[in-house]
This record gives sequence, C-alpha cells and structure tokens, in this order.
Amino acid sequence: MERRRRRQLEPRTRTYWNAMPINILEQIFQLLSIKERHIASQVCPHWFELFYSPFVWSYFTVNDSTLTKRKFNYYLGYQRMIDPFKAQAFMKRFGHTIRHLVIKPMNNFYSLFEFMKIMESYAQHYEDNPLILLKSFDFTFGCHLSNGDAMEATDFVGNPIAHRQRMEQRRQQRTQSMRMNQIPNVTLIGTGGKVLEALQGLMCQMIGLKHLSLRNLLLNPFEAQNLLDNVAINCCERLQTLTLINCCNRPYAFLATGIFLNLHTLVISCSHLSEDVLTLLADTKLNDLYIVQNEFTRTYDPISNSIWKRFMKCCNNRIRIHLAITHHLPKRWFHDIDNKPTRLNSIIFDSGYIPLRMARLMDISDIYGDNLECLAFYQLPKYRVPRSYTERVDLDLIHLAECCPRLNTLIIRELISTATLLIIVTSARNLTRLFVRRNALRKRFDCIRNEQWSDTFYEWLRQTSRSYEHTFQAVSDKLGYQWMPLTDDQFKRVQPDVRF
Repeated sequence: MERRRRRQLEPRTRTYWNAMPINILEQIFQLLSIKERHIASQVCPHWFELFYSPFVWSYFTVNDSTLTKRKFNYYLGYQRMIDPFKAQAFMKRFGHTIRHLVIKPMNNFYSLFEFMKIMESYAQHYEDNPLILLKSFDFTFGCHLSNGDAMEATDFVGNPIAHRQRMEQRRQQRTQSMRMNQIPNVTLIGTGGKVLEALQGLMCQMIGLKHLSLRNLLLNPFEAQNLLDNVAINCCERLQTLTLINCCNRPYAFLATGIFLNLHTLVISCSHLSEDVLTLLADTKLNDLYIVQNEFTRTYDPISNSIWKRFMKCCNNRIRIHLAITHHLPKRWFHDIDNKPTRLNSIIFDSGYIPLRMARLMDISDIYGDNLECLAFYQLPKYRVPRSYTERVDLDLIHLAECCPRLNTLIIRELISTATLLIIVTSARNLTRLFVRRNALRKRFDCIRNEQWSDTFYEWLRQTSRSYEHTFQAVSDKLGYQWMPLTDDQFKRVQPDVRF
C-alpha cells in the first residue's frame, strides 16, 4: 500500500514520440524502407506530414525489391519485377526531392533497365528537368555471380520446387567453401548493350552532378571510350568527386578524368591509370587520389617510378596519394604493392584475408616512411593469428612507428602486447588516432630491450605494461584524450572515410 501511494504522488513523466524534434525524426525515417515509412506514417498526423518531407526522400536507394511487385513465372515461380505504375507514381510525387541516388547491385537486369528508362523519361517529360537538383549518383553493377547463379540467370527449364532446391543446395555449398577459406567458383559478367545505353541516357539528364561513382561495369574497351562523354559535357566544371572502379575488363586509361577542372577527389582502379592520365590530372585542382585494387581488378602494366616522380613534381606535391586494397575473397587473391607511387600518404587494407606480414610492414616503413600518415587494417582477421612473440608483428609495428614521423592514424587488428602498444605510442610522436581490438591485446612484457632505452624508461615500461588500467592511462596521456580499446563489435563498425 505504501508503494502504491508513493507511486500515485510522484509526477508521471511520459515520452511522446510524436513530439520529437523534426530533424531527428527525419533522420530516423531515412533509415527505413519505403514500406516501413508508409507504415510509420499511419501512426499519427504528425508522422503523416513527416512522410512527405523532402529531406526524408533526399537519399534514395534502389535494389531488387524497390518499387516491385510479385509476378508468377511458370518455370521459376513467383519473382519480384519492377512495377511501372509504382515507379511512375513515385517519381511524380518524390522525384524532384531526390538529391542522392544509389543503385545497388541487382540480379534482375530487366528491372534495372526499366528503372533507369523510367528515370530518363521522367527527366525528359518536364522542361525544367527535375534531375538538375540531383547532386550525387552511385551505380554498382552486380558483376559477381557464382557459376550456379549464372546458370540460374539463363536456365528457365524446370519446375519451381526443383529450382528452389537447387538454389538452396548451391547456397550451402557457397557458404561451406567460404568457411573453409577457399575461392568460390565464380563467373564475372560485365554490363553493356541495353543496360549501358540506359545508364548513359540517365547520366545525360543529370546536369547538376557533383559526385559520381561507377563500379564493376567491366566494359569492353570500345564501350568504355564513350562512358563519360555525357558527364564531361554537362558537368566538366561542377563535378568534385569521381569514382571509377573496374569500369573496363582490360587495362584502359580514362583520359576523361582530366577534363573535370574542379575535381577534388578521384577514386580510381590502378588498371585505369597511365602516364597520359597523370599528366592531365596534374593540371586540375585534385587534392586526393585514391588508387584502389580489389578481387575484380585485372592485371595491369605498372607505371614506372620516374613517371610518378615527374607527376609529383608537376603538381608541386599538392596531391595526396592513398593506396586502398579491398578484397572479400581468400588471401591468395592478394595483389602485390610493388610499382606504386614513390610517395604515399596513407595505405588502407579493407579486407579480412590479408595478414599484416603479407603487407610487408618493413618495406612500407623503409619506402614510404617519410610521408606516410595513415596505416589502417579494417575488418576482423579471417586467418590464423600467431600468438608467439617471434611470429607476431610487434617488431614490425615498432619499426613502423619509429620510421614514420608523420604517422597520425594507426588501426591494428592483429594480436599485440601491452608493452608493444606503449612503445608504439611513445615512438610515434604525431599519433592522434589509434584503434586496437580489446580481444587482441595481451597483458605482457615480452618486448626486446633496445640499447637506446634508458633504465628509467625500461623500468616504467615493465611496470606499466603489466596492468591494463595503467596501460590505458599511459596511452591516454600520450594521445591527449581518454583512450580505450575497441570491442569486436565496435571494430566492425569502423569504416574508411571514402567508400571504395
């Protein structure tokens, strides 16, 4: 009774979701799918009005289930096909609010083609061209199909039950091969024909683009010649960010990259660079050049060091060069990093299959140590991590910290000791960002004493490294803020600043 009376006397505080700030609700609505947004709009009048907010529809993502309907196929059963009525109604109501358009890899090429044709017709229908407000376009072609998927895309003979059983069996085989760290049997297909024609027609209507990304098109060289013609005509002075990754199935130099005068950031595959491209880029306002290679990158002719030196001299060392290696297949798909620029500002490994020893930290320290500012290893390791001190990378990381005076960002995912962590923080004087996994940090004093260390430093290192609390506090004092290692879930969410 006393508890009930006290509860009645206390003022009740309620949280009214409909009274939340509009900017927070708009960001929440952006994270929902179209169907979920429609369901949320039926909660209250305030959310119904929020459903039609231009900010909610400014970022639009297209995939296999966007603006589609179920359609029965006699051989394959029910499939998701684009609904022209839905797509036209959506573009009429929300087309003018789209500022960022992202097309994810789609397995249904017919739906992809129809959507791009509807977008092109929508822009041509109005004299003022609503797509002039579109600032960012990101297109990724689904070129990565297993042999089973490729057969499913062309084989239309059979019954739906047997088809579903084949799909489930192939999915299990694919999952088992990836668990065993084996390369799956894959078939790479490129775009072209009607899909390429629809893509070029759509880009022709985007006359206000500032950010353009094209990935995994794998075109033939004669088709790649005219890929950026319409963009160069309409946006030669507006485009600021350009991404070209695996746009050709052979080494091909995109000379059109030097036409964009106000280009600030260029993300390009190493097979798309040449001496002529570097000569044109030296006359632009380019600030950051990202050289990317992944599992789909074809063999290429490396650029000699003399050409890179001439390029850096022409641009007065203004351009920052970054090397990014992104692999999502086992480690023997790894590409070597030889014949790269003689000056690199950052090296990024966005793959769980590349051990630090394969990256050859000693060579990185000796070749790029004077200018290296960032060395990052993203994703959790998907290989056996050695535990003994002689097999680990502790000595290589210490050598890296000593040879790179400009190093300010370091992301480590492999196993190290607390003593190694303290030596790295002490040696790298300009280090400001440090990410280490908590599960990969051992409380050990197992380092080899350096002759240059004083007795005071050696005793401090021995005492501090035998306690996690003292180690974290010492690292925080060196970095200038409260530092803590990351859990595996937190480490997974760490992503590169530029999407490759």
